[in-house]
Amino acid sequence: MISRGHLEQRVPDANLAQRILDEARNDLAGAERLVDDFPAQALQLGYGGARKAATAILEHQGLRVMSGEGAHAHVGDAIRAQLGSALGRRFQGLRQIRNDTEYPKPDRDIGDERDARAAIALANDLLTAAPQLMEQMGVFR
Repeated sequence: MISRGHLEQRVPDANLAQRILDEARNDLAGAERLVDDFPAQALQLGYGGARKAATAILEHQGLRVMSGEGAHAHVGDAIRAQLGSALGRRFQGLRQIRNDTEYPKPDRDIGDERDARAAIALANDLLTAAPQLMEQMGVFR
């Protein structure tokens, strides 16, 4: 991913990683509050929490997803590469649903309460695992 320009190596910043985790927790809390009445918004927040949790794990290792087209997909690729295909598939599936919800098209469904709850579960799983993963994973070399 680095050689393809999807990730860059940088000096790890534990404080930044913690701030990103805090933002992810805030997104998750917001999603949990909104899921019953506003599932599309809860999906956005839940997905954002999952993406930010993954971003914090990468930051802790000194890795950053490059911005631009495909950046969210690259977060999913990094999750799959580092944390396994099951989490990667969950993230990529929710990324597509979130994208279809954010940019609706006549031939695609938008996210519903079930999807929002799946995003909340993924964000929760990543946030629960993040401290241990960050402790176990050193700087990427």
